[in-house]
Amino acid sequence: MSSFLPLYSKLPAEGEGAMVRFRFLEITAKTLALATAVALCLTGLRSVQEQSLTESYDGKAATVPSWFRDYASCVSSQEMYKKFNTTDKYNRKRGEVMHQEDTCASSDAEARIWQATPPVLQELLLQPETLVQTLLSDELPYQHILYIGDSTAWQQTRSLGCILEAAAFKEVSFEHLSLRRNESEEPVDSTITRWVHSRAGVQQSVALQFISAPFFEGVAHHLADFQRVPNLRVIVGVGAWYNSLDKAVWAKDLQDFVGSVPSIEDQLGASIYLREPLPQHFEYPDKPISDGIYRQKTEFPGNASIPPKGCAAVRDSQDFRSRAFDDKTANLLGKVHLLRDVAVPFFFSHGTAGLGQADCTHYCLPAMHVFNAALAQQVGGKGGWQSWLLSLFP
Repeated sequence: MSSFLPLYSKLPAEGEGAMVRFRFLEITAKTLALATAVALCLTGLRSVQEQSLTESYDGKAATVPSWFRDYASCVSSQEMYKKFNTTDKYNRKRGEVMHQEDTCASSDAEARIWQATPPVLQELLLQPETLVQTLLSDELPYQHILYIGDSTAWQQTRSLGCILEAAAFKEVSFEHLSLRRNESEEPVDSTITRWVHSRAGVQQSVALQFISAPFFEGVAHHLADFQRVPNLRVIVGVGAWYNSLDKAVWAKDLQDFVGSVPSIEDQLGASIYLREPLPQHFEYPDKPISDGIYRQKTEFPGNASIPPKGCAAVRDSQDFRSRAFDDKTANLLGKVHLLRDVAVPFFFSHGTAGLGQADCTHYCLPAMHVFNAALAQQVGGKGGWQSWLLSLFP
């Protein structure tokens, strides 16, 4: 599936839903053509050139902003690590695991991530205040952003906290809740941080929440129980893959959840975005890397347990998750948080949380910042010139 970001759209994926997405790209191409024509008329037929992925709009290399480069100095994420001092099932301190997930495995990763970030996203990251206001629903006094999903969705939540911090928002409260539907279920984590910002005498408040739900069935259950709040945006991030579900079951659960999105939006009065499954970059010693998906021992000859030798660039940018996702979400254009095209080249930007082996699933915080900028660019485009121009091409 091709990205919504117009500067680096690619051809659509093969399989069902491709024609729908191709039509969307065709519309987007017409949209950009008309936008370019308007720009040419207004600027005296000035030449308009597409930017490269490593240049800013003035044609010079954009300097990495200090808050992005010094990501380990983010106070809100550091405080989050300290708050989770209990142990997980592997007897690891949970806050330390979060820290490892968010920490880049190589010392130059943040600079490489910045160089590989499309200019349209660099522009937002250079101005975190603009990024935040683009993501929020106009300048309303109170807004609620809910990330719900797996551990990578929790990473994206922590990243947005750092972006709010860089945008001069102040964290004023923190809550850690344990949610369960009934006594027979294990409780799941939910965190809520509240942020405020005052500008020209006007105060803006943002509630940033995460709910742990690694499978779509759990996402649907928690959203069904969620109390309606004003100005709510929901980002669903499910799909970190360790073969804990049969592939067909995963696709069926996704299909069922997609069918429920309109009714959940009506129930909550919210906008819901489904994040594409983030690509993995696992390389194994027994054969050349293909789609980078994690492999269980049952997938090796003789059921041998072979650890990955590291994270590497993939040759196939799609895996079974992304193909199923493209198929099942083909009718949800505008409701999909498009990230695969951004994330596929980021094989060098993973964290350090592997259990004695490479972690090619979690992305360190600078990459998560880019993913949140992509979300803001997509969400912000829905109310601006792009939305208006799309209406010209039914």
